[in-house]
Amino acid sequence: ATGVREKGTQAPVAKAPHSDARATAPQIDSGTEQAFAPTKDLRALFTQVRTALRQSLRHAKPEIRRSALKGIAHIRDPEDIGKIVQSFQDDGDRSVRSAAALALAEYSGAEVVKRLLTERAGAGPLEQISIDRALLRLGQTEGRRGLLSLLGSKKTQVALSAALALAQTGDARANKILKSALARGDELKQVTVVAVLGALAKLNNPSAVKSLRKGLESPRALDRLIFA
Repeated sequence: ATGVREKGTQAPVAKAPHSDARATAPQIDSGTEQAFAPTKDLRALFTQVRTALRQSLRHAKPEIRRSALKGIAHIRDPEDIGKIVQSFQDDGDRSVRSAAALALAEYSGAEVVKRLLTERAGAGPLEQISIDRALLRLGQTEGRRGLLSLLGSKKTQVALSAALALAQTGDARANKILKSALARGDELKQVTVVAVLGALAKLNNPSAVKSLRKGLESPRALDRLIFA
């Protein structure tokens, strides 16, 4: 009869809803704002990074401004050239101005070379060295000529800075200034002495190589770090 269970049988067990992951997974509608859009998201992230770098050019700390210039140079957006030039012209920290000149070297083209040459005409000797280094990176012979002219400066810091820059290109004409600086090593900071030794080693000076290796054996960790 209807509603009467047969003797010896169990009541039917209600089945749990089917747990199909495919049925329960959230479905993404490509037409909604929640849709995953790699190109759009990366473009937004790029814009945020570029904005942060540009804002960092006004940061109080010089090291932050230097890092911002390096980051902007890696992006190589032509719109930023004017901002880099402005940093070179207006920043009160020489290391930041140097970073700005080198940042310009990441951009190719005759317009960039023209800008560098224009800025060099009105710059001080140490800023001129930074510009000369940038010109060398761009393959411009004016950079080497400029460094060679500053090699004869009566200002010790200028001549030494020019020699260090030339040595990085393997130009043996820097030897005389570098050796002269090393001879008065007691007057120089340890970091400068190591930089001179490194430059001479770049020019295949065996004594400089030996001194650098000896410095690496120093019991002081800071010394080893500097000589490394």
